[in-house]
Amino acid sequence: MGKKSNVQAMKTLDGICRKAVSCRSCFSDFNLFPADIDIAQPRWVGPKYWQSHKKLVVIMINPGSGNFRNDSGARKTRDLLREYYKENKSLNEVFRFQRVDMENWGRGRRFLNFFENSFDLDLKEIGFMNLAWCATKDNQYPSIMLNECFWKHGIPLLQMLEPDYVLLCGSKTHRFSGNIEECLPNSKTIPTLHYAHREGYDREASEASRIKAVLAK
Repeated sequence: MGKKSNVQAMKTLDGICRKAVSCRSCFSDFNLFPADIDIAQPRWVGPKYWQSHKKLVVIMINPGSGNFRNDSGARKTRDLLREYYKENKSLNEVFRFQRVDMENWGRGRRFLNFFENSFDLDLKEIGFMNLAWCATKDNQYPSIMLNECFWKHGIPLLQMLEPDYVLLCGSKTHRFSGNIEECLPNSKTIPTLHYAHREGYDREASEASRIKAVLAK
């Protein structure tokens, strides 16, 4: 398939994300409780994603709950997403806010340090996705929730994004490798560490070298 225009792609992406922010099935079906950010959180797709030479999507387990933040970021995220749900805000506005707020993701800026510095990725050219689009109270993410959200919202998103590579960050994401490659036979999955891992600098540097070598092929 030829490369999508940003306008066409964003329109399709917006439809997928709006369906996700309207979904609360995991909380009605699986006895889970919402976090402070009590609405699905679509994840950043860079403005140059569709024109990138090798499209990469990074998959992690879940979005931040906001329960433990000491600033106003969780409230601002929740309020913005509620306005997006009401169609008073655009997906681009959500992404612009996220890109600024990423500076605060992970203790010690670990999110940006991991992807931008260690893995040398350009955020303008990559996309992110969580297996669970909603945050839960006390960070409970049973397999039944991850499976439900992945098939209901994750697979449509991945099929739309058509990545060449899918970086699976964190052990709970690794088991989805076969499902992804079955649904996206032209994509290659790469299991790796979660950005908040506790395996030390040397392991992170080793993984970064391995990933960069794969993406350079």
